[in-house]
Amino acid sequence: MYLIHAQLAPCPGGALPTGTAALISAAAETDDGLEHTILHPQALPHPVLGLFVAAESLLAAEEAALRLCRRAARVVPSLAGITVVSCGAPLVPDYYERLLAATPGA
Repeated sequence: MYLIHAQLAPCPGGALPTGTAALISAAAETDDGLEHTILHPQALPHPVLGLFVAAESLLAAEEAALRLCRRAARVVPSLAGITVVSCGAPLVPDYYERLLAATPGA
């Protein structure tokens, strides 16, 4: 399972509707592999939807999450006009910085 972050931009001057995570989850199809969603509405510069996706690879999970978000924006009336700004696995730079610091000769 992979955690994919989708940055969602609401319509200019608008906001994401209440229940955005549930609305997107409801648009999921079996092939999307969606297990769970969580919305971080205060994230900057755009709200972030976390999608937990069961897939064979990171690339497949990212493609499934993007496909789902775009489908939801197309078929769910209250999500019309929402733009998927980015969609991919989040980086965890602090972890890698600590790993490098602990590696001799790095």
